[in-house]
Amino acid sequence: MFRSRYSHKQVDHAVEDAGFPNSQGSEFYIIGNPGEGLYKEIADGFGLQALKPKRTYDAFEFSLDRRFADDFFFNVNYTYSRLRGNYSGLSSSDEEGRLSPNVNRYFDQPHAGYTLAGGPDNGVLPTDRPHVLKFYGAYSLDWNKRFDLGNQTTEFQLFSTVQSGTPLTSFATLNNIDFIVATKRGDMGRTPLFSQFDVALRHRVRFGRDNRFTIVAETDILNVFNQVAVTNKYNFLNTGGYSSLDGYDLVTPTELAGCEATNDYQPCYIAGYRRFQTSGSPQILADATNPANLDPIYNQPNSWQPPRSVRFGLRFLF
Repeated sequence: MFRSRYSHKQVDHAVEDAGFPNSQGSEFYIIGNPGEGLYKEIADGFGLQALKPKRTYDAFEFSLDRRFADDFFFNVNYTYSRLRGNYSGLSSSDEEGRLSPNVNRYFDQPHAGYTLAGGPDNGVLPTDRPHVLKFYGAYSLDWNKRFDLGNQTTEFQLFSTVQSGTPLTSFATLNNIDFIVATKRGDMGRTPLFSQFDVALRHRVRFGRDNRFTIVAETDILNVFNQVAVTNKYNFLNTGGYSSLDGYDLVTPTELAGCEATNDYQPCYIAGYRRFQTSGSPQILADATNPANLDPIYNQPNSWQPPRSVRFGLRFLF
């Protein structure tokens, strides 16, 4: 049986904590819909842009199923998809999978969602895999039918996947938001092609009146070929963070002097965020990407495919 389908998914409204700077330079938040409602009212009052979450997934899927007959079956599936936007979702893959849904660092300050080079950071999201090919199949060997050895069966199962790598993006830290995109999403390329092959064996012996009892011996081998593909690279340009008040091109000396005189830093942060949303920060970008300032482990692998694992099991069914 051949099947095909097209899928489109998008985020219309997200719930997150979205914030602004206060007079001490700290942050206050609204739990609501970033880019809308009360958040937009406050942003408009500060003369800031109210960035809305964007996350769009489009996919074409093609699959071929062979239903169980003559002791075997299989399924092969290919998907071509794209995942784009500025919002990597409740698990925040921009933050390596942060486990705090609806209160991630997205939108916590008005410069989150913009790049050092200038403009919104819309692009390919960290879990985008354009090509994914999967195969699953199994064969059941009936010992009674083949060898006349009673009520025994052995099942051989194979699962394999081959898929594109994921995009890697250079990040810098600005005003405690640590995933500010340097130039554009995916500027570091992608992780290598990922593939894995797993096998499973199940041997069943049925006995007793009406074969009411079954003993199952099982073995699972994950990553049979012990592949060690790189699954991530360190993508922070440097270990230090930047502040818009530290003499870069976001706040003028006159503005900073006025904030220091009144001990109210909110006007300086707001002025800096207006400039950052419009033009980014060429000075911070130049400093962050200067080879002399790069972290020694920048662009180096820091995560790999798990090694081969073998599991054994024994079950009694009654």
